[in-house]
Amino acid sequence: MTRALQLGALLLVAAGTALCDQKDAGGKAAKPAPPPRGVLRPNANKGGVPKAAPKMLPNPSNEIQQLLRMSPAQRDRILEKYPPDRQAQLRQRLQNFDNQPAAERERKLQILDNFSHLPPDKQTLVRTQIQAYNKLPNDRRVMVGQAYVRLSRMPEAERRAWLDSNPFKNRFTPAEQQIISDLTQYRPLFPEE
Repeated sequence: MTRALQLGALLLVAAGTALCDQKDAGGKAAKPAPPPRGVLRPNANKGGVPKAAPKMLPNPSNEIQQLLRMSPAQRDRILEKYPPDRQAQLRQRLQNFDNQPAAERERKLQILDNFSHLPPDKQTLVRTQIQAYNKLPNDRRVMVGQAYVRLSRMPEAERRAWLDSNPFKNRFTPAEQQIISDLTQYRPLFPEE
């Protein structure tokens, strides 16, 4: 399983999970968010560059960050509030996350932490760009996804140079360039340590 696939599974849980004990302004229990319609599933070759781009990017969620950091007993109390089939899906995804090496789990949690610390306007921008990415035609989504993964691995100066290069500008539309630029800046798949 590639890192991106693992991240996709993690973020899919994030996008589909809402904690039932959260309250809205009126004091009523908040309804769970609907599950996302996509999964991040790039395949990677030996060099770490994906052969295929993410099919869909799930929108990040602060709730998953809390769920992933809970003990199994705490998770069970939350998950019991979901229908049985949804519980089974979430439990399997959480088990997959728990079975990953500690370094990989921490990397994914760091991505979620970074997102949760963004100002609200930047979080909205990331969500908007993920939606724009998910609406791209499949062939364009593959190209944009590959660039997103590759540029997420680059140091900031190298990434900035590539984003300003003519080959990049000739390969992607202005809207695609903006998606790649915003996501690699505010939601890189491989955060710096």
